[in-house]
Amino acid sequence: MKQHKRDRIFILYHSINSHAVRAISNRIEQELGEACCTSAVLDFSEPTSLAEYTQACDVFIYVYSYINSQLENKFSETVRNVFSEAEELNKRIILITLDDPIVPKYLSNLYYQQITDINNRSTMQVLYSTLKSRLADITIQKRNALPREEFKVGNLYYCARADRLSVEITDNDIEVPTDLVIEDTIKYAGFKYDIVGIGSGAFADNPNIKSIVLPDSITEIATDPFSGCSSIANISVNAGNPVYDSREDCNALIETATNTLLLGSNNTIIPNSITVIDDYAFTNCVLLESIAIPANVVKIKSRFEGCTSLSRISVDAENPVYDSRENCNAIIETETNTLIVACNNSIVPNTIKEISPWAFTSLNNATSLNVPKGLKYIDSNIFKDLTHLESINIPDTVEWIAHDAFSGCSAISQISVDPNNPYYDSRDKCNAVILTRNDSLIIGCNTTNIPDTVRHIGIMAFGASTMLTRINIPKSVRKLGLNPFYNCTSLDSLSVEKGNPTYDSRGGCNAIIESKTNSLCIACNTTVIPGNVKKIKTYAFYKCQKLKSVVIPDGVTKIANDTFCKCSELTNVNIPESIMSIGKYAFAWCKSLTNITIPSTVRYLKEGAFYGCESLKSILFLGDNFEKIGVSIFTGATNLEAIYIPKGAKHKFQRFIKEGFEKLIFEID
Repeated sequence: MKQHKRDRIFILYHSINSHAVRAISNRIEQELGEACCTSAVLDFSEPTSLAEYTQACDVFIYVYSYINSQLENKFSETVRNVFSEAEELNKRIILITLDDPIVPKYLSNLYYQQITDINNRSTMQVLYSTLKSRLADITIQKRNALPREEFKVGNLYYCARADRLSVEITDNDIEVPTDLVIEDTIKYAGFKYDIVGIGSGAFADNPNIKSIVLPDSITEIATDPFSGCSSIANISVNAGNPVYDSREDCNALIETATNTLLLGSNNTIIPNSITVIDDYAFTNCVLLESIAIPANVVKIKSRFEGCTSLSRISVDAENPVYDSRENCNAIIETETNTLIVACNNSIVPNTIKEISPWAFTSLNNATSLNVPKGLKYIDSNIFKDLTHLESINIPDTVEWIAHDAFSGCSAISQISVDPNNPYYDSRDKCNAVILTRNDSLIIGCNTTNIPDTVRHIGIMAFGASTMLTRINIPKSVRKLGLNPFYNCTSLDSLSVEKGNPTYDSRGGCNAIIESKTNSLCIACNTTVIPGNVKKIKTYAFYKCQKLKSVVIPDGVTKIANDTFCKCSELTNVNIPESIMSIGKYAFAWCKSLTNITIPSTVRYLKEGAFYGCESLKSILFLGDNFEKIGVSIFTGATNLEAIYIPKGAKHKFQRFIKEGFEKLIFEID
């Protein structure tokens, strides 16, 4: 790809999960080697100025991996600020994510691509091709670019093109009429402009729109301009449009040259001439009840996300690529026997060998699920967020189950594994999935009773069990994986059977304590921390939403990252003089916390420690012997009235002054 010699590409990647993120960044640099690439790591622990890295760069590529709520918190502040700065510098932004994204929809220059497997050659080739095309377009635009002007007329926002004769629609007011008729021209400040384009997300999240009429002049429509517009029932394009059509009154937007259905509606009937159904074509068509796939469709990219009323799916019997065998109400890729889209009335045939991620994303009302006999692998996100699902039956053919295969399935109360399965079991009717070879419980639910033969509880094993109220750890358990009771917001009773050599719940404390180190590993809504506890581990109290007060024992030296994060009813915290460090987001989103006292022994107050504590009114610092104060300590504490510090110590709290809290700082004796 030949580029204008002044065009430069800047790749910025995040240091968390650095191996995978560096890998994808390096591969992008290699593939786009003819462009002049520059790369750097973004470290959230220190403020980052985009200008320091990108003064000579025209394209800003940001690669990151979504890990957990901690990264989500950071993304919502630091990264959005970086993106805003990029826009101010007139940089083009390309966002690439691994895993689950959080995308800032308001950024007009944003191009977004999600990668789930950097080792998938075809996926990466599509990414490289898209990037090259995108960068080539930017180069062409830059050669004759003139300053752009944005303005508003009526309910719509427009951006003038470089030719100063045409505009694209970039945003809208919530008062956009339900019957949206886009004109082919607009007058502003005495000039007449042709309306030629609709920008990405221009009408996003506007549930009022029920019908759309597009004129002849619209020849450029960005990705997903109507995302979240759940009420659209009718779509029509004027017959003279050279690029798009809505043939046969299909109530859809079609790219004429490629016969690609770009945007569907709740009333779409797919024409027989369609060959491709594009990404997001039917996203959030919440009133769509049935869909028929014609014989000529050879590529289905849409997953029908959010089509919660979809109950009938059929594929034409002559279709060479897809089928809906046995009237299964699903879309199956015939050659590979892979189910790619299911709906509320789907019956999964036993001939299915694979299920695509998010295939069941529209399954809103199903309460039970029989995993098809013949399926070998249950991957991540296949059954994600099926909030009405109550029971799961796993056949004897399943050889591997991802620990987060049922994440977000908060209503599950019954789990069974076929007795003939050689890899997994649900012994003693425990309502759980146990890896037989090492007696490891990998998936639990709201009614699980942990058998006394289980030796290990896996990573986030109960992560979807928001209605779990009590759990007993038998004496056989020797190891707990990372956050096994993550998101168990209703957990009120937590105990360890006497005789367990590794863990205990001494004094009826309603917590799990590692006996040898006196470390509190997992707490619940009613936990009382024993006085002889010396350490509280990361995430120990995460989302204990009914916890109202806590006394941290003298002798504990550190409040770890995210320890009390999202304890929304926590009002009182007693921090002892032994504490030397308060970790990142340790009390973030403790929305009921009103006052806090930081003892003189604290040396480290890390990033976002009280982030989002919207009821916090005052904080008292008893000392000033800090070695480091992180960023965004009180961001989101919108009712903060006073920060009390020792007299003469104002220079030690420069971080608060830089972040705009100077008027709230009061020196006291």
